[in-house]
Amino acid sequence: MGLFRKKTNKYPHIKLGFRGEWITYTLGSKQLEIATTVINGYRIHFDSIQNEELTKEDREKVFHEVLDFFRAKVSKRPILVYATDGPNAPIWEKLCSEASELIKAVETTTFQAQEDFQYNFFKAEVERGNKIEVEGQSIETVEQFEAYWLKRNQ
Repeated sequence: MGLFRKKTNKYPHIKLGFRGEWITYTLGSKQLEIATTVINGYRIHFDSIQNEELTKEDREKVFHEVLDFFRAKVSKRPILVYATDGPNAPIWEKLCSEASELIKAVETTTFQAQEDFQYNFFKAEVERGNKIEVEGQSIETVEQFEAYWLKRNQ
C-alpha cells in the first residue's frame, strides 16, 4: 500500500490533500487547511491555522484529532511545527508537550523567519532567471518582485 493510502473512517471530517500537502479539517461550517510537508520527515504545521477564529477547546480538539488521523494514515510519528511568535503559541506548546510520546519531534519557528525564507527563496528564483507565479501574478524581474513584496506587506 502506497504513501497515505491507509483507510480510516474514524474521522470522516478530516481529509488528506493531494500528495499529503495539507489536511482539510471540517469544524462545523468552517474548513481549516492545515499545512503538511513530507521532506525530511512528516510535518504538521499547526501555525497554518493561526488566523482562524477558534476557541482554545476547538484548537485542542483539532490538534488531537489531526494528530490521531495523521498517525493512523501514515503509521509514523510526525514532527509538529508551530510559530513561537503567533498568538496561539502557548496552546501549541502545551499540546505538543502533552503529546510528546506520540510525536517524533517539535520544531519551532517564527512568522518573521518564515517571511524571510519566502522572500529569499522567491527573490533567488527570479535572480536565476526563473519566472514565478504568485497570487495570480507573473513575476520575471527583481524589480517586479520587489514591487510585489512591498505591496504585499503594506
